[in-house]
Amino acid sequence: MYLLERQKKILTILLSCDGWITGEKIGRALGITDRTVRNDIRIINEELQKYTDSVVESIRGKGYFLVSKERNILLEKLEKTDVGETTEGRLYSIALEILMSEEPVPLDDLEEEFYISRTTLEAVIKSINDIFLESLGSNLIVHKKNAVFTKVDEEKRREVVRRFIAVQEAEITDVIKDEYGYLDKEYTSVLIKLIRKVLAKHGLQLTDQDMIDTVLFLYIQTTRVLQGGELKESIYEKPPKILQRISDEIFNLLEEKHKKKYGKTERKRFAVWLCDIRMMRAERFTKKEIEAIIEPKYLVIVEELLNDIKNEFMLDLTRDEELFVDLVLHIRFSIKFGKNSVH
Repeated sequence: MYLLERQKKILTILLSCDGWITGEKIGRALGITDRTVRNDIRIINEELQKYTDSVVESIRGKGYFLVSKERNILLEKLEKTDVGETTEGRLYSIALEILMSEEPVPLDDLEEEFYISRTTLEAVIKSINDIFLESLGSNLIVHKKNAVFTKVDEEKRREVVRRFIAVQEAEITDVIKDEYGYLDKEYTSVLIKLIRKVLAKHGLQLTDQDMIDTVLFLYIQTTRVLQGGELKESIYEKPPKILQRISDEIFNLLEEKHKKKYGKTERKRFAVWLCDIRMMRAERFTKKEIEAIIEPKYLVIVEELLNDIKNEFMLDLTRDEELFVDLVLHIRFSIKFGKNSVH
């Protein structure tokens, strides 16, 4: 069971009550606001879905009441809290809280939200900085008076946010769930449907893992834009026309949903992301189709490879279009997965 320490204490209070208890009373007991109690109850209910007929019911004016056929199991789970899990979950949640905020986040607010001391909070912030100190050459999170914020550029910020969202699903469903409850499952469902709709129009589909990665990328991208964190300059290579068209069609649908314009840079950035995603279709790609959808650098690698085989072993495979297509897709994915230089 993963819940923050504060949420575990709320659940413990609910388990110990025989009747209804108000949010105000829970808040007073833990030194938190009614709003925090409401938010935590929502997260607790998501966690309780794993247990038979377990839910925290709420009625305005009466408060909260825990209904469960597995109260003893819940008590055992709370008593057997995995310290490592709690620590990692707290670190991920605090990192996301800071990274997704445009303004400095007061330390007092973080202490109250996560129900931890200033000493513990500073230790968590140091741990977050230690993770990225070598790659960034400086701290990811810095202090400003009695608050903290991140000073990396927008592109790097989004990359780091992806690092702190723990999605463990190997198969795609109608929603994407992350381990620590950050993602809005309803919005991930919307993005999955949009992506599938546009790809189907072009006769394309994604593997489950690539769909998860793409939804997560688009989730963070659109959320940051809505928060005011839009990319300002286009520093990316020009993507294939078909991928730019797919990106534009997805963002056109998102603009209808959010009533918000997405600039050319954001659209191009998503198209560039699609360059590293494995596009599939029910039937095999033809060589002409693969040349239209894949960046030229991968085509050059395969052409050189087949020419070397021909010259070295007197084995001419240059006319085998199926082999050409499969090699392009395989090498493109291998380079992405292995993070090796295309050069």
